[in-house]
Amino acid sequence: MGRLRWRRQQLQPERLQDHGGRQREEPGGGFLRDSIGAQRLSEGLHVRREPVGAPLQVVVCHDNAVASPKGRTFLRIRTEYPGGAMRRILLSCAGTGVLLLPVAASAQTSVQAQAKPGFLVVHKAAGDGGVNGHPVVTLVVHGFVLGRVSTTQEARVDIYHLPSARGEDGPQAVGDVKGKPVRWRGRIPGTEYSGSGFRFRAIGGFYRVVVRGAGVYLFAGGRGNVRLRGSSFSRNADGTYALDGGAPRSLPTRAIQRELGRG
Repeated sequence: MGRLRWRRQQLQPERLQDHGGRQREEPGGGFLRDSIGAQRLSEGLHVRREPVGAPLQVVVCHDNAVASPKGRTFLRIRTEYPGGAMRRILLSCAGTGVLLLPVAASAQTSVQAQAKPGFLVVHKAAGDGGVNGHPVVTLVVHGFVLGRVSTTQEARVDIYHLPSARGEDGPQAVGDVKGKPVRWRGRIPGTEYSGSGFRFRAIGGFYRVVVRGAGVYLFAGGRGNVRLRGSSFSRNADGTYALDGGAPRSLPTRAIQRELGRG
């Protein structure tokens, strides 16, 4: 320390006397003093062999014209592991995604709840095999179903009341009809109606309706889907269907599936 102090005293700027007897500082003396002092201090550190891994210090001078030892600011530079910034970005994105998941699920539920209801009209439907043949209409709807069977034809209608949040009344049928309990897939209870000249209905609930036979007229509305299949032998006399107010079409020979509310 004594040696370093002696060197600083040697580097003090010389005072020059002007003609008026006043003293002035040699131009550039302050800047020269700080530069040489920093160089000497650096040389002293190299001679002492300080550890290279020690925290670095940066000297910042507030005034380049007249620098003062009291005006210096020491800023510590902290080392950072490679990829630290990228890790923070990825963590931020992951957190944002987790927060947005409930919002997306809620939006999807809202869109489904606001789905447009549709309507189905079936006129004089007939299939192959009679009441034991393939289904002419298989309807799953959350809404209502109204129908009737011609007095000159025979049909079978199975109506299953599917579980729903509300406890609506079950299906009903009137006329020359026979009814018996049935189960779909061994779990869902329902009622089988068969005969001629009878009417049936299922209102304000969630239903699965399966129609076989001939001479069936049906009107349904709500949210759901339908599977249709006419006769492969009487293609021009197996009835028609219409969706959402569209033009009537002949029942297809091969089964098709449509969604109510999509036209």
